Amino acid sequence: MRFQKSAAITAGLLSIALLLSGCSSDKLASSKEESTPVMKVNEYDVPYELYRYVAMNYKNQYEAGLDETAAAEIWLGDSGKVLLAELETDTIDTIRRLYATLSMAAEYNLTPDSALINENVATRMDEIYESYENDTDAYLESLEPYYMNDNVYRFLTQDQVLTEELFYAMLNDGTILSEEESLRDLIESDSFIRIKQILIASDNGNSPDENLAKAKEIHTQLKNGADFETLLDQYGEDLYMFNNSDGYYIIRGNRYEAFEDAAFALEIGEYSDIVETEAGYSILMRYEKDAKYINTHFDELCQEYFDSAYNALLQEHLTTLTVEKLPALENYTIFNMD
Repeated sequence: MRFQKSAAITAGLLSIALLLSGCSSDKLASSKEESTPVMKVNEYDVPYELYRYVAMNYKNQYEAGLDETAAAEIWLGDSGKVLLAELETDTIDTIRRLYATLSMAAEYNLTPDSALINENVATRMDEIYESYENDTDAYLESLEPYYMNDNVYRFLTQDQVLTEELFYAMLNDGTILSEEESLRDLIESDSFIRIKQILIASDNGNSPDENLAKAKEIHTQLKNGADFETLLDQYGEDLYMFNNSDGYYIIRGNRYEAFEDAAFALEIGEYSDIVETEAGYSILMRYEKDAKYINTHFDELCQEYFDSAYNALLQEHLTTLTVEKLPALENYTIFNMD
């Protein structure tokens, strides 16, 4: 429930010459086709190998749970064109996000060719190679189901390193709060709220219509005076809530927008209308925050803020990035990359 879409794919070109000697550089090197630029994000070239990784993983998500025939049929006709347009939008949005970290880091003089970034990336890649006992074939075979190669895996690793260094740079210059007193004031303010949810999960095996009907039934019971906690115990399908009577302490920026909009519109003691997200159908109630909980979980709540602050800065930076398709992209449709 934390993030709407995975941000764990990244970008930034790093020379193959940085590969460590434990694995064969000939086998790890990208082909000419894989390294061909197919897009530009501002001044950055996007190679085909990265486009393939993003696009094919989205395609697999759309086809998840379908047999081969059904998977092919969803791309046919007018509905298939709509779905393909969605996939293209998701792919472009994700690629833009990939390069946002690289672009933001450059503003703090953190670049892929700096000694600090190079050393950290090389160390982490070395650990990966060693985990496969420097068996290049085994390593590459493990990446194939995810449409990855060594360069794409290196992009992901580089993104982790750049994100960490960028975060600490933002802490140091005050862009993200770091003083304990300021953090405590923020957590105790209305920027943080406490909520619980009755979730009818989208992956519970029932149809969307059945789940919506169940959510409406629960909502009607609330209107008729039923106790929220009782209904939560009886119907709730949020596994986190089963073991956490305190519910969620949230700040804007880390969860589904619809979920946050509904939560922050509530007064203490109020419950929401039915909220639809990818996770399912939710009914939320806002609770008063508990000072003891805040003291006990202060570090976790600080991390919640850190995630939110960084996400907000990333989202703001995304608006400055444009994606341009290059002519070479015409050679690589979603359906000829298998």
